[in-house]
Amino acid sequence: MSISNNYQVKSDVIVNIGTEVTMGTACLDAGTWNTIDCTDFTISENTAPLEIAPQRSGILSQGTHQARHSKDKQTYEIELQFNGSPLAIDRITTALYGVGDGTNALTGALPSVKKYEHGVANAVPVTLFFEKAGHDGAKDLIYKSCMCSGLSFNYGLSDGGVLKCSAKFMTAYNPTEATHNAPDSPTDTIGTPLNFHDAVAQIDSDADILMSDFSVDISRSVSVTAFDVATSTPSGYAIGGYEVAGSFTCKRDVESDKIGMNDSTGKPISVVNSDIGFSLPTAMIESASTSTGDPAWNTTFNFRGMYDGTNTASTIVSIKTA
Repeated sequence: MSISNNYQVKSDVIVNIGTEVTMGTACLDAGTWNTIDCTDFTISENTAPLEIAPQRSGILSQGTHQARHSKDKQTYEIELQFNGSPLAIDRITTALYGVGDGTNALTGALPSVKKYEHGVANAVPVTLFFEKAGHDGAKDLIYKSCMCSGLSFNYGLSDGGVLKCSAKFMTAYNPTEATHNAPDSPTDTIGTPLNFHDAVAQIDSDADILMSDFSVDISRSVSVTAFDVATSTPSGYAIGGYEVAGSFTCKRDVESDKIGMNDSTGKPISVVNSDIGFSLPTAMIESASTSTGDPAWNTTFNFRGMYDGTNTASTIVSIKTA
């Protein structure tokens, strides 16, 4: 036996997202693929939770007979960080709530697909394909039938004003490592990201604030309905409701004082460049806090994205890219 000399580095890994046809079957090489402009990513290893039974009275330690790896509770979580180019945003919002048409509007009525069963045709789950991410540094690492559980956006004056994004995925299918052909004709999502320096911020219709940063998180829960340990196969996924929350920080002045507080009323928030960018037509302010440090005072407002009244077809948030 000898120590292996192989290793992996992120600079050698290309990340692709494949559109599946049937849940439980990875996207084929000739399928529909997008190469994501990743700046960073995290992956999950094959580790089922170790559960331990109660200890016997009079014994203060634990024995192997008490422990079992619960493979039925094993899930894999993957996170992709990427620059917010239009094509990248369109692809991830499609995975999260089924709309990637350039308006990327999440409404109260979404998603249209609410059931996810193993072996049943479904184009929502995706295959995440990490080229050369296997343990030997040569094979590829593939996570099939991944569900997007969250998407975060962060605008600010740092990093040249580029919109930074983070997408979270989960799957209950075991990952595989194998030498594959790279996706035949992937569409690269690289492009000019949305930029904070180009955006104009307006809150509550007439509050023209001087904003220094803005963030929005869209999340939902994804749970495994049942799991066949013998075949390492989930029966399907159940999804929870969407939660849209965010914050923005601005200079504390007479304009920021116009933002209505404690009125239980939805108010528009927009951070756009000629209509390109973020819009929340009926957001509600949750809280506000002021920083009194140098060089000037700033106020941070936390908000929730909501649909309008009882109209579930109304928009909660849109991320317009075209």
